[in-house]
Amino acid sequence: MRMTKDSIRLCIKRKELYDNPELNERLYLHHKGFTEIRNLENFTHLESLFLEANALTKIENIVNKRHLQSLYLQNNKLERIENLPIALKYLNVSNNLISKIDNLSTLQSLESLIVKQNKLSKPDSIRNVIYMQRLRELDLSMNKINCSPESILEILAQCKSLKILRLKGNPMAKSTKHYRKLVISRCPKLINLDGNPICKEERRRCDSWGKVVMNGGSFDEANEADIVELNIIRSEQSEANALKRELHGSDDGSTCSNASKTIGASVIEGIKKTFGLIDTTRTPSSTISWSSKHLSHDDAEELSKRVSMKKELDQVRGIVVSQRKEIINLKKSLDQSTEAAELQQHIESSIHGMWNIDDDSEKDTSYSIVKDQELAQQAGLKEMQQAVAEQQWEGYKSQMNREKHSPSAAAESNSSSSVAVQKPNNRSSMASTGIHDFDPFSIFPPAPPPRNASM
Repeated sequence: MRMTKDSIRLCIKRKELYDNPELNERLYLHHKGFTEIRNLENFTHLESLFLEANALTKIENIVNKRHLQSLYLQNNKLERIENLPIALKYLNVSNNLISKIDNLSTLQSLESLIVKQNKLSKPDSIRNVIYMQRLRELDLSMNKINCSPESILEILAQCKSLKILRLKGNPMAKSTKHYRKLVISRCPKLINLDGNPICKEERRRCDSWGKVVMNGGSFDEANEADIVELNIIRSEQSEANALKRELHGSDDGSTCSNASKTIGASVIEGIKKTFGLIDTTRTPSSTISWSSKHLSHDDAEELSKRVSMKKELDQVRGIVVSQRKEIINLKKSLDQSTEAAELQQHIESSIHGMWNIDDDSEKDTSYSIVKDQELAQQAGLKEMQQAVAEQQWEGYKSQMNREKHSPSAAAESNSSSSVAVQKPNNRSSMASTGIHDFDPFSIFPPAPPPRNASM
């Protein structure tokens, strides 16, 4: 699989990194099956690059990454170490096909080199590590180094800063007798070997053991020197424990030793000479007395001034405390009065809202609608009655004119005039006339009943 810009962008999105390549200090491109390193030109500020578990066969296109400090290339198919940036501090190329450590002379800042589980087999395959003066950690475990231990240790002894070393898993480590003592004695600054720390006592014993071997002695003689050094270490520890017991007392805590008593007495005498404040006339329960007889005249005046100043400060402090309490009480009373005023104003506004009839929001809209309907019905009724009355009056006038011209109809007019002269507002008279044969009240619905006073 090729390392394209789209695939890199997808990796950035999955890891929630910056879209702008220049802002990323870390880039995770592991477990993707890439076969080559490409399209990383825009990542100018990379400090850590993760390329493990791919199918890379060559290190390329990263030599110009001047900020790159950590490079992870384990579990690939690399055969050589090459084209590395000069600022690199950590390099992991474990589980590859590397048969020789080379091209590292320019990496003066390299501190950790992990080359485990490769194809290193000879002393020449690791000889170039001597050019890395800052190398602190070297992992050569699980390789195929099968040679004399002296040839390997001769190279490792030149790494003056080496503190962590791993050689387990190699045939040389399994077959060498006194392997751990030999390696520790040849690497003076080593503090951890194959994952196990090296304490001070072990360092001393291995150094004694290694001196005998370096001088041509046998392993038996070296073991005897180791035993002698062990006895010396034990005697020193016993003497140190005895000194601790003398200084801190016995384990049961019954009495103090003479040394502790002497130290305590000297301390007390020093206090007496320095301050001169110990009152020997008082009981032992109170050892130090600030009596005025040990003070000079100037010191006594200074002491009295300080006492008077302290009293004045106490008085001022008391006044400030009392004023602060008064301010707090005034503030509380002011808050209470403000709350009471707000409550009274709220009650007045509530009452005004309940009895304010001019407020449109408090009116009964349903009652106003019914009242308007009732007034409209009454006005229409009055208009209809007026129109009927006018028609009746016109008919009466026409009848009177006919009677004047025909005297025979006078008798008939007398019977009808009694009815026609009545008020036009009478509903029965209006219905009995022959002019209008309908009831005008039938076209309007009945008026609603009067509203109760409670509404």
